[in-house]
Amino acid sequence: MSKAIKSLLVWRVSTPRKSLIVSVWAVWILVVLGGGYSTSAQAQDAPWQEPDGPYCFEAWISTAMNQLNTYNGSAEFNGRKPWAINQYGILVGRGIRSNYEPDDWATYDRNRYAYIWGHYKSNPDLGWRRAEWNRAGVPRMESFIRQCLADAASIQPAPPSGGACPPAGPVTAALQQACDAYARSAVDQSQQYSDRSCQGGQPEWWNTNYRYHYDWCLTRPRNPVPAEGTYLRQAVLDQCAAAASPASDSAGPTQRWCKAPNLAIPGNNRQQRRGLSVPECQAACESVSWCRSVDYRKTGMCYLQDVTAREVPLKPQPGDPFDHYTTDCASIGAR
Repeated sequence: MSKAIKSLLVWRVSTPRKSLIVSVWAVWILVVLGGGYSTSAQAQDAPWQEPDGPYCFEAWISTAMNQLNTYNGSAEFNGRKPWAINQYGILVGRGIRSNYEPDDWATYDRNRYAYIWGHYKSNPDLGWRRAEWNRAGVPRMESFIRQCLADAASIQPAPPSGGACPPAGPVTAALQQACDAYARSAVDQSQQYSDRSCQGGQPEWWNTNYRYHYDWCLTRPRNPVPAEGTYLRQAVLDQCAAAASPASDSAGPTQRWCKAPNLAIPGNNRQQRRGLSVPECQAACESVSWCRSVDYRKTGMCYLQDVTAREVPLKPQPGDPFDHYTTDCASIGAR
């Protein structure tokens, strides 16, 4: 399979469905042709297929999210905490959810790590597109993964087990790093669960003892690292947060919106929401400070954008599946 990547500065939660995928928040293009990674050269650019690949990806995810969630950023940024990367590799936070597969999920063989590798790219010179990611010290994903895999070549002695079952296999540096990240995340989630008086999940999920989670992680089968527990705990925490402060997207818009029928701004979708009405889509845009317009697919897909027709011209799409909406009515010639 041949694979060409041109990417930079990505912090994405969604992309439109295209054979040539054009993302948002910055310009990046990812073209994938064929059905597998068969040659050694291709395998070198598919680190998730390495034996320690899943551990290294989970270590980066946990490290990146920990950096974001401990960083004191803008009011909007802090209000979206806790940040997390869900089971599809999409960045989510308070009021930003994605319960469905991304449109290009099949392009990455429905593999979370392949999706992350394709989307979370930073510029070698400028870093991440979002200033908060740079200020929070989020490590560059590619260099982190490659270094983790390089470290994995050395076998390290297992740390004291604290009475836990023996490790399921060789304890590599990558496994230690991944289990450390997993345990830190589990402790943080358990502390949130306690502090917010949440309910749900199994009692054994919620333990603020680091060694409890770390030792358990070492006993798990080698592939993948036990990320499922992180997802399950986060789902409970998300439900707890939603119960405490229900999302307001369904309340409807508060501003005047203007419509450009059968037109769209292609290639500038910064976030997507499924199953929304037009008023709900507009309200979703109003709930985030960066959103300036939306492309609404008439089947119920809402694409939030940080540009208007002043910067990027509107274009018709085959079959007229979209309508464009904006509060900057003059940008589309409306009064």
